[in-house]
Amino acid sequence: MGLYSTLFGTVSSAETKAAADEKAKAVSGVKSVENALQVVGAAKQDTVAAKDDDVEDRVEAALGKQDDLKAARIDVDVENGVARLTGTVPSQADRLRAAVPTRTTSGVWAVKDGLRVEQD
Repeated sequence: MGLYSTLFGTVSSAETKAAADEKAKAVSGVKSVENALQVVGAAKQDTVAAKDDDVEDRVEAALGKQDDLKAARIDVDVENGVARLTGTVPSQADRLRAAVPTRTTSGVWAVKDGLRVEQD
């Protein structure tokens, strides 16, 4: 059984994105790579990062209002409008409870669900 890897974040060029993909695939044991890197020109990276910080704060606030998610341990990372959720939740239903407010948060263009369901 091989490892599955996701590349997430921003890079300054398509060439850098392709190079990162190749390097990740070359790691021993990696079976597949999902390349979710976003290409953002160097001149716009500071602006995008500042906006992403605001969006991340809004997602975290929306999740904090969900009483059903108090037992969940959810980390939020936003890059170029793509929100990535990682951590653990008690149930599959809680995965959905986290995804809905994230998807409807202003500034979120897509959601990458990396949440794991706790094992009983």
